[in-house]
Amino acid sequence: MSLTAAFLEEMRLRLSDKDVDVLPPEGKLYDGLEPSRVSLVGCLGAAPDPAYTGLQPPNSIGIVLLVSPDEEGCIKCELSGQFDVVHRYTPELRSVVENLVLDAGSPKRAQTLPLAFKRYTVSFSSILLDLDPRKPNEWISGQAAISKVLTIEQQRWLSDPRVMRRCHTNGNGNARFGFNWSDTAVADQASLNRTVLEQIASDRTAILNYTVNLRARLRPTPSAFGTNAHGSFLLEVFLENQTTTEYARAFGVDSPYLLDARLVTRLVAGQNYKVPHRLQPEEYRYRDDDGLPGYGISCAVVEVAEKLFMTDGMPTSAQPRVDAPSPAEVGMDYAPSYEMLARDPLLVCDSFLRTQERYLDEWALRINTLESAGLMADRDVAIADRLAFQEETSRIRDGVELLRNHDDLRRCFQWMNEAMGAAIKVQGKRFTGWHLFQLGFILSQIRSIYERHATSAEIRGSMETADVLWFATGGGKTEAYLGIISMALLYGRLKGRDFGTTAWLRFPLRMLSVQQFQRLSYVLAQTNMLRQRERLGGWPFTIGYYTGEGTPNRVSSTYGEDVQKGFLPSFSDERLKSYQFISDCPYCGTAGSISIATDMARARIKHVCGNSQCWSNSAAEPGEHGQGIQGEIGIYVSDEECYRYLPSVLVGTVDKLAVIGHNQRFVNFFGGARFFCPEHGFSQKSKCQHRRIERRADKWEALDCGNNTRTSIVRVVPLPAMKDPGFSLLVQDELHLLRESLGNFDAHYETLLSTLQISHGGRAPKVLSATATIKDFEDHIHHLYLLNAARFPAPGVNQGESFYARKAKDQETGSPLIRRWFAGILPIGRGRVAMKAVAEASSRFLDQVDDWRARLASGDAQLLQAIGLTASQTQDALRYIEKNLNTDLVYANSKRSITEIMRYMEEVNGKSTVERKARLLDGETRLDMILDAIRHVETKHADDTCRHIIATSVVSHGVDIAELNFMIVAGWPKSTAEYIQASARSGRVHPGIVLCVLSSHQLFESGVFMNFGDYHTFLDRLVDSVPINRFAPNIIDRTLPGVMSAVLLNWAPQQKWGGDLSHRVNDLVALLRSDIGKVAAAEIKNVVINALRIPAALNNTFDSRVIAGFDAALHSRVENALFELGRWPGSKNDQTLGEALGDIFGYAPFRSFRDIENQILIKPVNSSADQVFMALAR
Repeated sequence: MSLTAAFLEEMRLRLSDKDVDVLPPEGKLYDGLEPSRVSLVGCLGAAPDPAYTGLQPPNSIGIVLLVSPDEEGCIKCELSGQFDVVHRYTPELRSVVENLVLDAGSPKRAQTLPLAFKRYTVSFSSILLDLDPRKPNEWISGQAAISKVLTIEQQRWLSDPRVMRRCHTNGNGNARFGFNWSDTAVADQASLNRTVLEQIASDRTAILNYTVNLRARLRPTPSAFGTNAHGSFLLEVFLENQTTTEYARAFGVDSPYLLDARLVTRLVAGQNYKVPHRLQPEEYRYRDDDGLPGYGISCAVVEVAEKLFMTDGMPTSAQPRVDAPSPAEVGMDYAPSYEMLARDPLLVCDSFLRTQERYLDEWALRINTLESAGLMADRDVAIADRLAFQEETSRIRDGVELLRNHDDLRRCFQWMNEAMGAAIKVQGKRFTGWHLFQLGFILSQIRSIYERHATSAEIRGSMETADVLWFATGGGKTEAYLGIISMALLYGRLKGRDFGTTAWLRFPLRMLSVQQFQRLSYVLAQTNMLRQRERLGGWPFTIGYYTGEGTPNRVSSTYGEDVQKGFLPSFSDERLKSYQFISDCPYCGTAGSISIATDMARARIKHVCGNSQCWSNSAAEPGEHGQGIQGEIGIYVSDEECYRYLPSVLVGTVDKLAVIGHNQRFVNFFGGARFFCPEHGFSQKSKCQHRRIERRADKWEALDCGNNTRTSIVRVVPLPAMKDPGFSLLVQDELHLLRESLGNFDAHYETLLSTLQISHGGRAPKVLSATATIKDFEDHIHHLYLLNAARFPAPGVNQGESFYARKAKDQETGSPLIRRWFAGILPIGRGRVAMKAVAEASSRFLDQVDDWRARLASGDAQLLQAIGLTASQTQDALRYIEKNLNTDLVYANSKRSITEIMRYMEEVNGKSTVERKARLLDGETRLDMILDAIRHVETKHADDTCRHIIATSVVSHGVDIAELNFMIVAGWPKSTAEYIQASARSGRVHPGIVLCVLSSHQLFESGVFMNFGDYHTFLDRLVDSVPINRFAPNIIDRTLPGVMSAVLLNWAPQQKWGGDLSHRVNDLVALLRSDIGKVAAAEIKNVVINALRIPAALNNTFDSRVIAGFDAALHSRVENALFELGRWPGSKNDQTLGEALGDIFGYAPFRSFRDIENQILIKPVNSSADQVFMALAR
């Protein structure tokens, strides 16, 4: 048994709040606490209340087996098991004294007995049930046998005078625990016991009598099981709690639950079979190991031996570790190391292609097997899957041939590998080359890089397909993208693209992680050093942080409220610190050397390295036109700086695309800036349009740049037209989150962006994307980008595998290795019991960690034997636990859940003698604080008091912390895709544990618990299709104002008739009324319609009636808008374009794809209301 599996097994016991499976006869005393509140595993509620119509906790567990009679026509089962019961108990005298109510220092006469309970284990065995196959659906009861066991236990408990008897009750039937205090009444424990019996008990001979039933029946196998069901009956066996709450209250027990209940069934006559799944042809890979031993009711079922089955109150599912195979495992002659690919890439690539051809033999074997089994529909799906792999191989072969035939392209590929190797080395990482899937994906994109600068005759339409990367979370997708970006940058420079933004990496909202940003900085830094070494010229390779929120839009503006929000001198040190996105220098690798500096004259926020010997400080060239980044790293923080310097790679959020309908400077990305100021960057005019910040007297002021005047020393430089204007690559991470309204709105802006880029003389951007769901990805891409889609990698021969990913096995034993263990609990009780259970589970996990640390440090032989370690391995195990199991991650689905969890965690931790602190990471946490938390977890010492990370989805994407290997998921996330992403935070490098705390009050979560194994077996299949529809009702009315505004701001001014256009509507009105107004209107209309019309290649993809209706609406609305603008009233000539379009359409251009509703300001009416507001904002 592995250490992680052993840890999980012991944790099961701790979550039931026991030290041993079977409590000793004297039971376990609970002082001041009801046991059901802290026993989180295998709990059965009281008998359902027929008067209550809401969801009630399950009161039974059951085993369902697929069986058939033996040769004699018999089916018999033998039942055994155990459960714990709870009795109210007379507390210790000490507890009574401590809880006395005092009056003037003396106990009052009227007192209340403090809470105390006793928990006992009831075990039963050898209860035989004989079921007659001729009498299906007839229940057979074992209640007499289980009642006999309970009666014996009842007599033993009754001999203890402290076990609570039937009490006097109030009008609601609840026991009354008031008693009269006197010194003689509680002189000692015995007198206290007598006092309770005399004053509280109403019947000294009656204690709480639990009613428990065992029952079983045979049910004919449902027809839904199909021909694969070999058994003729379903055997259903139940352990049921029939104790009512109303009855138990008279004994002081409000929750007469059965705790840690288990049922064991041995089939002594008859034959059992696996319960099959109804698999579709596309699920043919699951047939290899299909079938369950049985299924549970309110539990899971485990086959512990032949014909022996047991319920499991904490179901688990082991997710196999899927690794990229080594080159030797697939038969490659040469490893795809960075060094080898930089030296002789074709040797490696040809060897790679040969291994892919051999993989086709495995496909042939699979197809033949399905055909032999008569599964022809399955075979046809397998043939299609093999064809998809062949097409994938063809794309890779095409990339290799391009490298073979084009020296420039091959040289850039070699340089890229050199830069990637250097970036990995500077980071201190140990791997030296690509995983096979990374190499395959990069090679499949070689044509996309090549066609950016190819002649029209050489283009084969790679831009017309969006590539969707679907690979295991944590598998290295980011590095694959970075390799493609690095090569595209180098090839662009080699082909004369000296400036411009090559790639735009986009993430849904704030899901960009600081770790991804840091990794990107390493690759671009090393690529930039290589650019300078090889004298490729042009502008340096830089990064721009381009988000909807979190960073300033402007840094040199003094207009209106910008004096506080958009003027660099007003930024506090703390605010500047929050704009630091990396901590380690990507050039020299010095840890913690990065800091933030300001340059007022250039209106810049800079990341600088404190190492004077760093390449960025000592060797970076200033550039021919002052475009170098000497003395800084080259990270642009504000929108203004991004427009002024056109960073090589933009990193930001999806909703930032909405700015295209508001900001005229967006055209700079399309080559609209034809001049460069050495101090302030790119400009659309020959005179620098930007401002310098200077201190005049005691005041900072923003002044016109002044360069390119007759007296200026620094001159603005005219530039040639940008080659390949626009974005070469659009890299969309977490594609599946572009859904519903966000996806619908973004879809129109995606095609707008592509149309504007083409209209400025560029080629359409290449779209690369990563997703957590591959279901119906073609439809998603059709709606989002109006492109065809290609998946990478193609599915493999075996379930969970592809050519690039294989299930890992232990080299010594051959048993499968585990990536992470999933476990589920379903605590029952009143109120927000699940959130309380999260805090309890978190605390007990850390209790176990601390306990194991102490026992390993002392060389505890019993523990070593339990986890299968020798004495020589003790220190290694101790270091492993202290490093990789010393922090737990709690994943919450809402802010409300976070607030509750933190409150309950404070309560639980407050009872501990060990100090434990938590750090909160949510959507409001600054990036520098997230970075600090990550670094803290990675570097903290074993006795550090920070033990909890409580987080929302802000950590579910791109946060890779090898030290986080225990995670609690507080309730099922909103979607299976989110669950996959979130749970992948545990077990990134070492085996992880994911504990799902599910709510018995939620029907869906109860269903997940009862089908826990199946949910995790078919996890990928349960991911929903992405809901998106670019033709959704009224969608065009919301997007068209922004689309038209974008065309008028970021395309029309660059036309020969549009030089006088601005953001003011009166300039456009004047144009439309002029002699060339009709020509301009026709051209504007054409571009707007092209931005949203469906290309002919996709006419058969969508319903022709839908297309016709959409086109008609699009034409009429655009024509009407231009007509209205042509006769715009003079009284509104002071409006902006956005305001005018808002009047025409009823909606103004989007500022964000999220904040689409009218905003209402809510203010507190008084100080107490203000306190409520502050509490709600937590």
